[in-house]
Amino acid sequence: MIEFFSSLFIILLLGYILITFTAFPVSLWLNIILIIILVIFVNIDLKKKKMLRYYMISLLLTACVFIFKDLIFIKQIFWMFEYKLFLSLITIALLFIYIFAYISLLGEDYYKDIIKEIKKKIKK
Repeated sequence: MIEFFSSLFIILLLGYILITFTAFPVSLWLNIILIIILVIFVNIDLKKKKMLRYYMISLLLTACVFIFKDLIFIKQIFWMFEYKLFLSLITIALLFIYIFAYISLLGEDYYKDIIKEIKKKIKK
């Protein structure tokens, strides 16, 4: 069932990208390729690595980034992605979701390692 919804989502995104970037063919193909690659990686992570919790955290973080995108340092990041690399907002959002998911996974692993070290020190 999730494959159907993800396929439908990809088709809708690619349709939006086609309508938006017909004036820039290189940007169009770059966005399409990045979206396809990111959706494939996300599907693999969700099915094989069981990373749903991390993707939910990354959705929250990505929403916060898009809400506060008028701040100076976030605005510069968006400007670089949109005007230097010609990425659409959908591609930027998917990229942020993917990056934040792995940052949250890394943060949880680091937290678990710190807790193990503290428990070892307490036992000694």
